[in-house]
Amino acid sequence: MDHMFTGAKHSASVAWRSILEKMSIQGK
Repeated sequence: MDHMFTGAKHSASVAWRSILEKMSIQGK
């Protein structure tokens, strides 16, 4: 269960990073 939680957390982190990058590109 702990492993699944870590995987979900990592997946969300990657998705959030992608969103930030898209926003940054649009900001420019």
